[in-house]
Amino acid sequence: MGVAGASLIGLGMGGEADVTPWLIAKYFGLRSFSTLYALTWTAYAIAGAIGPVIMGKAFDATGSYQTLLMELAGSTAVASMLFLLVPGYATDAVPGSSSIVSNVA
Repeated sequence: MGVAGASLIGLGMGGEADVTPWLIAKYFGLRSFSTLYALTWTAYAIAGAIGPVIMGKAFDATGSYQTLLMELAGSTAVASMLFLLVPGYATDAVPGSSSIVSNVA
């Protein structure tokens, strides 16, 4: 179970570092890329700093991490489902194509 968990965490962390800049560039363009990329990593760093404090306070209040971890798992599931609602990003017009919007599926 530990090896499976560590593998999934590794894939998630590695994928995040690759997918975040790609999505920012596709959805917002390169003009605002550096600002948005910096903001995403700033938010990531703040969450990394606050997360252990919140987990510690939850343990002190309840004597267990289980309640907060279940709430965080639910929040993660909702956030994952919201990605299904993200519209396709604009692409350059391809000669002969009828649409300049590509659907992400």
